[in-house]
Amino acid sequence: MSQTEIRLFGAFRDLCGSGNLTVSFDEDCTPVVLRELVGMRLQELNPSVDREDLLALLHSSALASETRVLGPHSLIEPGSRLALLPPVCGG
Repeated sequence: MSQTEIRLFGAFRDLCGSGNLTVSFDEDCTPVVLRELVGMRLQELNPSVDREDLLALLHSSALASETRVLGPHSLIEPGSRLALLPPVCGG
């Protein structure tokens, strides 16, 4: 089993109570799977959060490495440092 450290921003940081979250995953993990794992960890840390709202927020968020935004079928490298970027709006 591998691990990755994920930097959290916005609502994710509020739900976690910290700016970082470490997630364990099996080999051949993609951002789609990693978002599900993050959702489970955040739900454990904050059981009162509505699961459907959390899943919707995760679905509309981006995962990025230090150099690029990851596509849905990219492979997560063990030990990588990622960022979970919630959707933003503004002008």
